[in-house]
Amino acid sequence: MNNHQLAVHAFDISQPYSSNQHFKNHLLGVIRQSLDDGSKIVLLPEYTAYAATKIATTKTRDALARLIWTEVFPDVMNLSKEYDALICAGSAPNIHRDTSKFRNRAILAAGGRSIDSYKRCLNPWETDFEPGSQNTLFEWQGLKCALLFSFDLEFPEIAAELKRYSPHLVLVPSTTTDHLDHERVHRCASARAVELGALVAVSALTGVDENNPMVIENMGRCAVYFPAQEAFFKNASTSGSAISDGTKTAIFTSGDHTLRYTIDVDQMIKVKRMDSETKPFLRTLSSY
Repeated sequence: MNNHQLAVHAFDISQPYSSNQHFKNHLLGVIRQSLDDGSKIVLLPEYTAYAATKIATTKTRDALARLIWTEVFPDVMNLSKEYDALICAGSAPNIHRDTSKFRNRAILAAGGRSIDSYKRCLNPWETDFEPGSQNTLFEWQGLKCALLFSFDLEFPEIAAELKRYSPHLVLVPSTTTDHLDHERVHRCASARAVELGALVAVSALTGVDENNPMVIENMGRCAVYFPAQEAFFKNASTSGSAISDGTKTAIFTSGDHTLRYTIDVDQMIKVKRMDSETKPFLRTLSSY
């Protein structure tokens, strides 16, 4: 049986750091621990990098970007190569090479390979960013993968674009501020799983930082959604929390937590094959 363990993390933005190195050690330590525990896919939340803005030397967006892309990301790349893993270490501001403007970019690497991934649909408060222009689609270890930021997940036209790619796995680095945000994102994640015939994993930023320029108050849950839920329950486990229904953790307001799920790759490929077999039938229906 061809299996990959997935580790979906909640990350607390309120944790204090004494230096850039302290933040870097903590973030990379969280990732390495999951890799050492056997995970091949690691997902952290959107805006994880902004936890470092409490440090005097990285309070500004420019300084934060330099820290992540010159000091942190090379180590994420190396870990992905060392463990032959797929790692999304959250997201951070990044100056796009073509436009010289800031975008919200996923800290994403697979098997030592950097993967460009930019948020397309911006929240009203993301006024300092420009949107990305295309979906993030890539293949890794026999899986067709996609990455959508939490707000991107909510747009049906983006889901329609992904349907043509037919991914097995969709990673969703997420941040939500209240129950309404959380509920909306997770209902969409479950819908995307059914629509796409894919496994959809959602992470969560937690904690409160009143001085943070982007994410002040954060809450949410880690979750894994499937095309059909019951057949997949047996593969889930958690550390730091109880599973509510086999695929989701409790809603967190603080702390680091992890939801682990063992992906049966052969099963996911079989699901996709069944999904593809329905397309001629659906095309026939659409002609009426």
